[in-house]
Amino acid sequence: IEKDPNNISYYSVLGKVYDDLYQKESGEGGDATKAQSHFDNALSYYNQALEKDGTFFSAIYNIGALYYNKAAILTKDLITLESDYSKEGTRKYKAKQGDVLAMFDKALPFFQKAEAIDANDVSTLIALKEIYAKKDDLTMSNEFKARIEKAEAGDKNDSYFKK
Repeated sequence: IEKDPNNISYYSVLGKVYDDLYQKESGEGGDATKAQSHFDNALSYYNQALEKDGTFFSAIYNIGALYYNKAAILTKDLITLESDYSKEGTRKYKAKQGDVLAMFDKALPFFQKAEAIDANDVSTLIALKEIYAKKDDLTMSNEFKARIEKAEAGDKNDSYFKK
């Protein structure tokens, strides 16, 4: 980056390195403080790539994936809370569920923008289908399920979000 500060790929790759470190540190036995630091660094480098080119697909997609994966990690915590039917347990469950949905809400616009750039990227379409399902929007989830099937069959989708 120091030698070629305008090469956006370097920022995106470094973001991915921190993203991978975040995923590893978020696992069982990991350090939550270190994990958050890696998350913040990944997001920073992805955003620096976008500052150089706001249409750089890799950075857009990876920010969406970063938030999506954080939601998935929080979902594991949610599962541990679902068997506690006490008033306090229910409160904790609803609070954690709100955190999960907030992460999906943060991921969604990045996947929408990624889809507008490449309407046939199956990973993006899967993320959109899953997010809409988690948000109980089955109409949109089914829309993206159909788009996945179309892309996997070799047909081309027009972007749903392209303006």
